[in-house]
Amino acid sequence: MICHADPEYVKYNYAGLWEKGSDGTFFCNYQQFMPEVEAKESLRKQEPELDDRYNEEEYSEEEYPDENDASDENDNYDETYNVF
Repeated sequence: MICHADPEYVKYNYAGLWEKGSDGTFFCNYQQFMPEVEAKESLRKQEPELDDRYNEEEYSEEEYPDENDASDENDNYDETYNVF
């Protein structure tokens, strides 16, 4: 069956399909048809306790530069050598 996004949480009337969650309750999966940023904002408004989980997902360890890595985004190394 078709369901629609709640206008309280999103700007547009996105359509979705009912899905059964792992806890046995049904939910409207309209977020899968939304742009990623808007989908996350919608979920944050509906379930504020998920906000911490999304922050962790958005900034994984891979996105932080290694302190010991002197390369720039093009993998060019800026090293200085002292010659005596």
